[in-house]
Amino acid sequence: MKNRSLLWALILTLILNACSPFTITSTSDEQPTPVIETDPAPSYQPVDVDQVQVEVGVGSPIPVAVIVSGNLPDTCAQIELVQQQQEGSNFQFTLSTVPSNAAGCIQDTLPFRIILPINIVNLPAGSYSVDVNGSSASFEVDTANTTSSLPASDSAITQEDIQVGSVNIEVGVGSPIPVHAIVGLNLSNTCAQLGEIRLHRDGTTFFVRMIAHIAERPDCQANNSIPFRADIPLNIVNLPEGPYEVNVNGMTASFDPDAKPANTDLAVFESELQIALTQRNADGMRALMGERFVMAFWQSEGTSIPSEEAVAQLVSNYVGENNSILFHDFQGIPGLDPQMLVGPDMQLAKAILATGWGLDGKGEALILIARRPDGSLFWHSALISQEGFAPQVGGVCTDPVDVPVLDGKVSYNGISLIVDPALASSVAAQTCPAIPLAADQPPGEAHPPYTAFSFPGYNRQNVDFQPEIRVYELTGDLQNYLFPINVIGDLQAVIDQRPEPITWFNAAPLHARQAYLNFANGAGVRSLVQYMQDLFFFTNNGLLYEFHGLTKDGRHYVNVRYPVSVPFLMELADPVTLPPANLNPQAIIIPEWPSDFEQQRQIIEDYNAEALSRLEQMPDSEALPNLALLDELEQSIQVTTPKVTITFPSLVVIPTRVTSDTL
Repeated sequence: MKNRSLLWALILTLILNACSPFTITSTSDEQPTPVIETDPAPSYQPVDVDQVQVEVGVGSPIPVAVIVSGNLPDTCAQIELVQQQQEGSNFQFTLSTVPSNAAGCIQDTLPFRIILPINIVNLPAGSYSVDVNGSSASFEVDTANTTSSLPASDSAITQEDIQVGSVNIEVGVGSPIPVHAIVGLNLSNTCAQLGEIRLHRDGTTFFVRMIAHIAERPDCQANNSIPFRADIPLNIVNLPEGPYEVNVNGMTASFDPDAKPANTDLAVFESELQIALTQRNADGMRALMGERFVMAFWQSEGTSIPSEEAVAQLVSNYVGENNSILFHDFQGIPGLDPQMLVGPDMQLAKAILATGWGLDGKGEALILIARRPDGSLFWHSALISQEGFAPQVGGVCTDPVDVPVLDGKVSYNGISLIVDPALASSVAAQTCPAIPLAADQPPGEAHPPYTAFSFPGYNRQNVDFQPEIRVYELTGDLQNYLFPINVIGDLQAVIDQRPEPITWFNAAPLHARQAYLNFANGAGVRSLVQYMQDLFFFTNNGLLYEFHGLTKDGRHYVNVRYPVSVPFLMELADPVTLPPANLNPQAIIIPEWPSDFEQQRQIIEDYNAEALSRLEQMPDSEALPNLALLDELEQSIQVTTPKVTITFPSLVVIPTRVTSDTL
């Protein structure tokens, strides 16, 4: 009788296994050997897709992420099949599910969001499009790749299981509770793409199989270190309480949607982070980070990299063996808003100033701790300054001196300009010699010699930048400096050719009222701009009148920055909050702030679109100060030869990536 029971149990097990799309048998340390047992394709149904967005990041390789939002047909459905096919410059994705009529499954839509990577390592620069279940988006990439060609539609495809390096589960808050598997994966070929994802649940385990498609092309190369990231939603709406496991190509992770997050105490988290840094504990640092980490240098751009890579860089280059790293309350840095570094969709829990940074212990870092939707904390990023954020006492620049204003005219060091009393009641000037690029120098601190004019009587508060005029002498190797000095030839071409529309300021999220202006012995282009690293509201805090120009002889570059405010933009209190704490009652009204991130993003985009429209249509006099006065100031500038002391220590050239917001 006992043997018969065992026989029926074996038969039942075989029947249940035959109903599964596939099984994966492996340990968490091994890659899987999936066995496809049935072909479930006839039961698949495409899901409804509402929106497709493509985000092109920075780094090497350049990350390209397809963000898809849509709705599942019922409360039990999962995204069970993802298929991708590339035809030339178009990427075609199909997302499918298996609808359920089981008891307890409500036949109502359920929202989802999924993020899928695109590999552009071996693709030429240009325009590309993405189609997901009939919804489309386009994007541009500049890969600096001019030798590769697009794959042909009849290219043979090789399939292989993807090497998965990490699986992390993010459990959010809300109803329904959002659960996402964040998968770190490595494609093994420069032409490989994430070709297919298959998902099914067996009891308390979600099995995910990820398959690469590799086009057979002569210019493809094997490479096992091409990292990517995928974000896969897991629907737990109708599932019982208890812990669950996710198995992605043999790599496993566990989660309990009802468990309370462990690291919610900010004081405890801060103490653990300081100990991990002081002890140079790589595992301790990694445990306090998220899946990715943002590393940035002062006055340069930030890059999001895998946390394992970030820890390796920190231990090797920025956390000394015998240093005493101390944490201090962050008192603020002019022109820097920590919230903008983490983005509008992330809650900044605390910004900490860390001293004793760097292998020599002379640097500083701004450490940013963020809070996830479930309340848990993680180390989001580090903004590093090798010499510290405070200006050097008695540094290389001369002390500012008051410059007489005679009938509105100012002259200093071979430079003259006319300043309307509405712009400044007093003017100060200083000279700064060249700082060549050096091996131990953070990006952004090298510059050619310049003369700077500032306005001590300027008293507008709560602005990201103070008004300043700089006239640079273009000497030495300009490739060692930041934008736009390293591409002065491009600026010269714009000024000479004067194309329309003007595209010089397109890198700034806000760029409006662009125009060409001539000054006494040169010309340039001006615009209203606002720089930011992440999507956020346009505000009066960051709105700038900015001018980039060159003298006719090409020997001097002129940069003018002056804060501007307009009646219809928000002015934010400090610190920045979401929804924004707006101080301007005349600002464009935003609707009630939702909890859904995609709805928040849409509110920001609608507000910014309305702001741009009004900026283009408003008269000059509606801005404060009047834009006509700023144009007159710029047009009055005359440059001869500023006499700036120039010193040339030995040079060590270091390649540096630059952006337009670093001047």
